Amino acid sequence: MLMARSRGGGRVRLCHSRPTDPGYGRKPHGRGFRDVDADGGTLRDRPELDRVRGLVIPPAWQDVWICARPNGHLQAMGTDAASTSTTRSSGPSRSRPNTGKAGKAAPWGWRPAAVLLGGTRLARRERR
Repeated sequence: MLMARSRGGGRVRLCHSRPTDPGYGRKPHGRGFRDVDADGGTLRDRPELDRVRGLVIPPAWQDVWICARPNGHLQAMGTDAASTSTTRSSGPSRSRPNTGKAGKAAPWGWRPAAVLLGGTRLARRERR
């Protein structure tokens, strides 16, 4: 279960979010950008502005969609200079340590000597 921190410090469950859901956008304004709500009006709510700016969306992104819910699993989506769709996910889903099966696996590239040497006599001699 993925969890996010609320503003009060408690835990909140993440919910599924899609770029087709109503959300915020970003429009060029002077030398920077202006965050707009779903109706196209300027976003003025200070906590929401802080959350949106905390996502650190690159200036090269075009057609930016920003999730209106702070507990959405997908927080932002845009198109980069290579016309590739790029996303920003919620922090807890990105920074969660590998606690499951993958976290217990051997490091990538590690093999026992018997496997590397194909079970030859040399490998059997090393085991003694």
